[in-house]
Amino acid sequence: MTTENATPDSPAIDDAWRQIEDLVDQIAELSKADLPEEQFYAAVLDGAVRTGAAIGGAIWTPDQGDGFRLEHHINLEKTPLATNREARHGHQAFLNTVSATDQPRTAPPCSGSEGRIDNPTDCLLVACPVAVDGQTLRIVEVLQRPDLSPDAQRSYTEVITTLCGLAADYHRNLQLRRLRDRQSSWSRIERFTELVHDQVDLDAAAYTLANEGRRLVDCDRLTVAVRKGGGYAVRAISGVDVVDRRANTIRQLEQLAHRVATVGEPLWYTGRASDLPPEVESAAQSYVDDAHTRSLAVFPLKEPPGEDEHRDTEPAVGVLVFEWFSSEAEQKEHAERIRTVCRHGTSALANALAYDSIPLVRVFRRIRWLASPKRRPKLLSGLATLVAIVAALVLVKADFYIQCHGQLQPKVRRKVFAPLDGQVERLGAKHGDQVASGHTLATLRSSDLEYEYTRVLGEIQTTTEQLNAAQASRLGANPTTAAERNEYGRLTAEEERLKKSLESLSLQKKLLEEQRDRLDVRSPIPGQVLTWEVTEVLEMRPVGRGQVLMTIADTEGPWVLEVNVPDKHIGYVRQARHELKKDLDVTFVLATDPGAKHTGKVDKVAMITEPDETENLSVLVTIAFDRESITNLHPGAGATARIRCGRRSLGYVWLHDLIEAVRAKFFL
Repeated sequence: MTTENATPDSPAIDDAWRQIEDLVDQIAELSKADLPEEQFYAAVLDGAVRTGAAIGGAIWTPDQGDGFRLEHHINLEKTPLATNREARHGHQAFLNTVSATDQPRTAPPCSGSEGRIDNPTDCLLVACPVAVDGQTLRIVEVLQRPDLSPDAQRSYTEVITTLCGLAADYHRNLQLRRLRDRQSSWSRIERFTELVHDQVDLDAAAYTLANEGRRLVDCDRLTVAVRKGGGYAVRAISGVDVVDRRANTIRQLEQLAHRVATVGEPLWYTGRASDLPPEVESAAQSYVDDAHTRSLAVFPLKEPPGEDEHRDTEPAVGVLVFEWFSSEAEQKEHAERIRTVCRHGTSALANALAYDSIPLVRVFRRIRWLASPKRRPKLLSGLATLVAIVAALVLVKADFYIQCHGQLQPKVRRKVFAPLDGQVERLGAKHGDQVASGHTLATLRSSDLEYEYTRVLGEIQTTTEQLNAAQASRLGANPTTAAERNEYGRLTAEEERLKKSLESLSLQKKLLEEQRDRLDVRSPIPGQVLTWEVTEVLEMRPVGRGQVLMTIADTEGPWVLEVNVPDKHIGYVRQARHELKKDLDVTFVLATDPGAKHTGKVDKVAMITEPDETENLSVLVTIAFDRESITNLHPGAGATARIRCGRRSLGYVWLHDLIEAVRAKFFL
């Protein structure tokens, strides 16, 4: 702002007006931006105080009562408004007056009216309301210098009025954005309602509810569990075409849905719940740990009573599970949209369940078309043929084999890893070499390790010299005065500190020496180097800690065939081992010699399911065989194996894949 001695053409006036114009432009841009109210008003108040060289300021918000609440301030704690209750009471009346008049007002220092103190401070108060549609939303108040001239007061009041007008524009823009968001939200809800109520089939309704509900709530995953018997079965997961109900996470989720539906109350879980029933909290914690979910909301879908009074005692038709992985979900932010999804999801699933409960509803649709008089003879002939085929498939028995693929491997083999980050300086073996146990396979060089070792040696030498000097000084001292005794005590403490430091450095030296010894990578077993092109890949190349350098295998010892049995077929193998014998018979052919058949026995079956090279879930099965029966053994040679799992009906042997697909589809 200008001073009283400034001339109309003085540089001070030009600078002040440039500052005011820059401030107005800045606030005008901020009023159009999508900023939080706290950040916007902090910028307004800071600019108003800084541009006008004011002492401080405050932003006041109408409270639920008749007064105003302090929202943001600058240097207000130095005034009586922060310490004097009577002063605050009178100032609240002044703010009410500003709000009622809807015009900017000023209050001289230590002034008042009608027996009250409007301004208990030694500053000039300039207050202006931020009003939209006749309603005061904020009051911007600035504590200005008391010696401001009347012209400067008027000019500064105009500036504050302009800023408050821009603040009103900010609130109008904020209301417009909220209205647009609300309109968009209503459009999404309308679209969701049309889609979810358009489905009668249970699976279609569940998948529509899962995918469209996830978009509406804006969660990371939405799972739909539908009532089935005495529990709840997962029927749809957003973004997933097929649900594997045998997965551990699906089983835990169904258990959690059943317990929440039994309790009958929604569950919001972020890992910090303490007022939940123990059985619900334990189920939620187990699922969250396995699925790595940050936030979890489980809502049972229970039909409203309506005219049917017995609905209160009926279990929920389904359960919706909302999940967030990246961040914890705010309950207030998502609660309204979740209630909308649950309300429409309840009626959609209830209608789908009612339709699905009609006996043979899909079959009757097709029978009505087939049973017309014109098609009846052909229908009877086809049924007779079908009965004969089904009888043959059920009554005739055949050997049941599970086919899988794998590789020949030596039974004893080890991978050799790099112990530290470094560079391969020298190789002691190459592909195909026979090595003994403890043979040096590679020598690494680590610049960081050498540097650290040299540094520790230098510190040991320096610390030793300091310790010797301290000991010499202490032993040569003959303290007689208080100062000499203090010096003697300091030397004693310094000597102890250096001893401790020397012990620590010696321990570091020992650890570094152990790490240097580990730079010589040695073979853990006697055997042959299987890694291809070791020299080209490793020599003089940098390696990282834990990187696989070589694979050593005992090619002279026993060999095995390692096959990957698909996850959907491993149950047959386990059942046959339990009912028939552990070492099931196996027949296999090698890709290197497909004309010769070889036999073996199942040796071991892994207890864990893992993805294979094609990213399909499978279980590793080890097959033992007589190595003398195969003349040329090549590590990694491909093989196709058939594991005999007893005898089954011919139809099951031929169609077991189809039968399992139907079971997985209909959860049989």
